[in-house]
Amino acid sequence: MGEKALENFWKELESALPPIFARHDVPKYCGTFITPGVLANLDSKGQGPSGKIRIGKYAGYERTAFIAWLRSRVR
Repeated sequence: MGEKALENFWKELESALPPIFARHDVPKYCGTFITPGVLANLDSKGQGPSGKIRIGKYAGYERTAFIAWLRSRVR
């Protein structure tokens, strides 16, 4: 992916994600590169996004923290 295409992806992702969203909705915004199961495993190891919230048994993320975390993982 070229630099310009990657920047467009980040802009589109930021505008598409709500301020807080559920873990199970991540594939809707990011495709299947990151699945809810992978995120759950990373969260359990302390390697997931820092903006994680829990409501009952459901996990979600804060948009800004999730995007920062995802940016740090893109090579």
